[in-house]
Amino acid sequence: MSAASLPASVEALSLQSTAQKSQFAGCFPTLNPIDIYRQHIAEELSKVSGIDAQKIYPRIAWTSTLDKGDLSLPVASLQVKQNPVELAKDLVSKFPASDLIHPPTQLGPHIQFFCKPQPLTGNVLGRILKEKAAYGTNGNQGQKDPSDPSKGQKKIIIEFSSPNIAKPFHAGHLRSTIIGGFLANIYTVMGWKVTKMNYLGDWGKQYGLLANGFKEFGSDEALIKDPINHLFDVYVKINRHVSEQDGPIKELKEQIKAKKEKNEDVAELEAQLAKLVDVSEDEKARRYFKSMEDGNPDALALWRKFRDLSIEKYKQTYARLNIDFDVYSGESQIKSESMTDAYKLMEKAGVSEESEGAVIVDFTKHGAKKLGKAIIVRKDGTPLYLTRDIGAITERDNEYHFDKMIYVVAAQQDLHLAQLFKVTELMGHKDLASRCQHINFGMVRGMSTRKGTVKFLDDILHDVGDKMHEVMKKNEVKYAQVEDPVKTADILGITSVMVQDMTGKRINGYEFNLDAMTSFEGDTGPYLQYAHARLCSMTRKSELDVDELVNANFDLLTEQHAVDLVRLLAQWPDVLLQTAKTLEPITVLSYLFRMTHMLSSSYDVLKVIGSEPDVKQARMALYASARQVLNNGMRVLGLSPVQRMGDPSTLIASTTPDLEWNDSGHFLMNETVRNFSWQGLTVTVKDRETKKSRDLINDISGDVKHGELVALMGPSGCGKTTLLNVLARRAASAGAKVLGENYVNDTQMDSRDFQRVTSYVEQEDVLIGSLTVQETLKFAADLSLPSSVSKRQRMDRIRTLLEAFGIQNQANTLVGTPIRKGISGGQKRRVSVASQLITNPRILFLDEPTSGLDSTASFEVMSYAKELARANNLLIIASIHQPSTTTFNLFDKLLLLSAGKTCYFGAISAVESYFSGIGYPIPMQTNPAEFLLDTVSSDFASSKDFEEDRVEAIQTAWANSNEAKSLSRQVSERVSSAEKLANKGFMEEKTRPGTISITTALLHRSFVKSYRDVIAYGIRIAMYLGLAIMMGTVWLRLRPSQDYIQPFINAIFFGSAFMSFMAVAYVPAFLEDRATFTKERANGLYGVTPFIVSNFLIGLPYLFLISILFSIVSYWLSNFQPTAKAFFTWVMWIFLDLVAAESLVVLVTSIFPNFVISLALVAFANGLWMSVGGFLITQKILNPFWKYVFHYIDYQCLIRGTGVLESYGYSTGQTGKWVGILLGIIVGYRVLGWIALYLRRN
Repeated sequence: MSAASLPASVEALSLQSTAQKSQFAGCFPTLNPIDIYRQHIAEELSKVSGIDAQKIYPRIAWTSTLDKGDLSLPVASLQVKQNPVELAKDLVSKFPASDLIHPPTQLGPHIQFFCKPQPLTGNVLGRILKEKAAYGTNGNQGQKDPSDPSKGQKKIIIEFSSPNIAKPFHAGHLRSTIIGGFLANIYTVMGWKVTKMNYLGDWGKQYGLLANGFKEFGSDEALIKDPINHLFDVYVKINRHVSEQDGPIKELKEQIKAKKEKNEDVAELEAQLAKLVDVSEDEKARRYFKSMEDGNPDALALWRKFRDLSIEKYKQTYARLNIDFDVYSGESQIKSESMTDAYKLMEKAGVSEESEGAVIVDFTKHGAKKLGKAIIVRKDGTPLYLTRDIGAITERDNEYHFDKMIYVVAAQQDLHLAQLFKVTELMGHKDLASRCQHINFGMVRGMSTRKGTVKFLDDILHDVGDKMHEVMKKNEVKYAQVEDPVKTADILGITSVMVQDMTGKRINGYEFNLDAMTSFEGDTGPYLQYAHARLCSMTRKSELDVDELVNANFDLLTEQHAVDLVRLLAQWPDVLLQTAKTLEPITVLSYLFRMTHMLSSSYDVLKVIGSEPDVKQARMALYASARQVLNNGMRVLGLSPVQRMGDPSTLIASTTPDLEWNDSGHFLMNETVRNFSWQGLTVTVKDRETKKSRDLINDISGDVKHGELVALMGPSGCGKTTLLNVLARRAASAGAKVLGENYVNDTQMDSRDFQRVTSYVEQEDVLIGSLTVQETLKFAADLSLPSSVSKRQRMDRIRTLLEAFGIQNQANTLVGTPIRKGISGGQKRRVSVASQLITNPRILFLDEPTSGLDSTASFEVMSYAKELARANNLLIIASIHQPSTTTFNLFDKLLLLSAGKTCYFGAISAVESYFSGIGYPIPMQTNPAEFLLDTVSSDFASSKDFEEDRVEAIQTAWANSNEAKSLSRQVSERVSSAEKLANKGFMEEKTRPGTISITTALLHRSFVKSYRDVIAYGIRIAMYLGLAIMMGTVWLRLRPSQDYIQPFINAIFFGSAFMSFMAVAYVPAFLEDRATFTKERANGLYGVTPFIVSNFLIGLPYLFLISILFSIVSYWLSNFQPTAKAFFTWVMWIFLDLVAAESLVVLVTSIFPNFVISLALVAFANGLWMSVGGFLITQKILNPFWKYVFHYIDYQCLIRGTGVLESYGYSTGQTGKWVGILLGIIVGYRVLGWIALYLRRN
């Protein structure tokens, strides 16, 4: 966008106002369609209750999700002396029939109102198609008196961006620019007269330094061509001189200080110092700036040249961001008289005081201890930034007579702005200070060019544009259709930067991530542009007259997708009003992404092409309205919506429709599971002591809608995990009897299909520490996705998940092992969840996802879960112990358990009113989760009987409550009326990869793990080499004579026996593998066979390597028979011995998955082998009881010792027999391990 086109862009932010309004403050039915409904509800409720309608109206609010209604009234907020639940029930029963609203429903102390689709659709779509860019605006907000427009508009000054001339336009200036532009737009559509002011850092000694530097290093030609970069280069060069001069000056100052402390003469040194200072660049700069302050025409002319050229260059950059400024002010523009008047006023008011020659304000003496002290005038009489700002604030008030002034400055300046407003107030300008506001923000981290250097905004925008250009060029055919690909890439790149900046609350900083922001996947700028351009493309392809769409028959829009989209479009005026209150861009941005997600799920249902003419026109009217609101929202954010072929939209409109069928950005989207409910769930077990039946959970019911995050909470042992396992159709407990049903979309689903749509994240992070984060997700994909999902699609899904969980920067970081630091605990939790989402489940179960995390990490994990549920319509149910207040408030619903029974189930927002209604109000400033847990727990009470009575009373209150009865009734009615679920049509068939594919993936994963896992094989290799060196040096150079027969036998025994004994080192590695297998089998990824086979195969090369290395050292040092055949026979036996020993580890740890027990049993078994192997006691005299575990090994001593061997019970020349026996032992152990794992499913 050029600077010349900016006025047209600003005009596009149309607004409307009207003096016609209702009796209610802030109600404008002619501007906001929903105000009609609010007014109607308030008046009708007032009639039936006698409560003042003025009290009711402002408390009627939007619901968090559409399934909870369009509007809601929290009855407790009316503060009527009546039980809120009973009052809500009474109001619902008395509400009269209405043409606008369905009969309201009660949910505890809340009343939910659903608008009737027909009148709402006609009203909303008609308004949008007629009002276009003005839809949603409310110029009354900016009128001094809406009833009398002649009194004029309110005036606001927004000071933002404010870079320093000749210094980098850094990340702080970028955020200030984007946020300030957004604020200017939102106040414009609200009817204010906005003055956008850029307060440049354009005065001070540094400009004297810059002027002197320009004389030495500058070029007029380079200055005119690129003033910002050239002046910065000059500034850097002259500062190098300053740094070089500072060293000797600093050294002399230290010498003078040291001599003075010793009372030595320093006159000569001070003379040297004076000469150095006098010729220094710093002193020259001071003198030059003094000449500027004194009005030297030559000095000021050069300074003006710098300033004017810089402003022209800035204007070009700002135009790319859709921003123009009304005023370019600066420190230089503040009159000295204004500052002098401020000094006098402060002195007169007793605000300022002298301190060590300077003038200060000690705020601690004026009721503002946190503000400390601030210098107003230095010792040398020069003013500071605060001084100039004090002068500026009074000048602006006198010149603009503003109603409000906003400073858009980083949070690092919180203290400075607080001091400015306070000193303004102390000077007697309290009203002026009250009209000023500081809008702060967090900082951008990692903002640099692709070469890694932090520089100017233009460099950053150039990089982002280049990145988008690279993305575009990947599709050569469609790239060729783009008329101006460079311009297109630039607009998409700028959108990327701006949207990433607005994602999240202002105060939160963020990582500048080039790859993430330029992705078409997830909630990014390019995806927003794609959504808009697709709607434009649909309009063109429909070949309908857009101006005639207002005459469409809106009554034909009866599908739920259409109705819900209209309900969402109706919210836009309120979204703007709410944004004007919060001044948070994310308010608008999250609404726009919510709309695009809904649109994405509507295209296949509400098809335009191929529909009947009347239906086609009605649906196109709906899509045209959505495009208009999306366009309005993007312009408020300061974005340039791309729209038609031949202009920048070509990339989106013609090259990215492939994204419509690419699951990378939307594979997580749940468009099938609407709800998940359960009734009467009871789990009964036999008490081991009393042998009587005991309920772990009793008669639990619940209902979850798509997009909701639900907490299962209660004291330890209350049955949370049992309930979660039952909901996930996992084994509740050994020998447990389970009663009750759960339903998906109000129908029963068979277990196989249920497993396809659900996933379960264990309480402990069962991750392989030696894999990277990205590898963890990759192998999860390989183990779960069929071959029909291409490698590219898998990587797209992985990238989407990495970005969705904010771990893209840790993609190549190891998860972490005991000896190698990896990602944090909170990040591990996110990886665990992400790895279960690769198969795009619709229902996700989380078992204690915050276990072991601090409050910050817990909030981090659950906020990602919340956003995941909201953005993708997933149903997430999480058991949680004791969340912080902020974490607790993330949940949509709470199921509170105690002793296996329900104490509450419902909305988090209704918790306080419900418990107040039953006599347990939550105290102010109290963590509600902590209070609830204390209230429903009796384990640690001093009076246990009393506490148990209280808990029982709470359980009884819930069982008898209207909420519980309503829940049961709603689920029963839905289940009875629902059609039987057709598995074929409900979800696409989701096949799993075959056994060979799974085994291959497991082999690959095990290989990566093994070569990185020092514990698995690295330490063992070192240990065996050490053992080989010890053995070789102990039995060094044995001679082939009768005297050395026994040492030879000892060496052979030691080599084979201790090699197998040290296989205990494999126990921890296999336990990790087993834990991973248990988790993955429980989620239906694969069975025992691929695991056992892959585990066996991956170990063979490592064990063979160990055998070779051990033998190379020990065999030749010990002087065994020096022939190749004899050597490889030895290697063979050592190898088979190790495989057998490792197979024993597999068997034992399969049966006993406990480190201490497994280690002890494996060590015992190996010790037993050593005892009965025939060396310590011969086979002939061995107790027959132990012979069945005899460890047959054909030593082949390689010396003439047949008689000796026979005396030990060994026959020579039967190698095949003994190899067969050892292989049988290996296979036997592995098969027994397979059986153990198969039988231990639970």
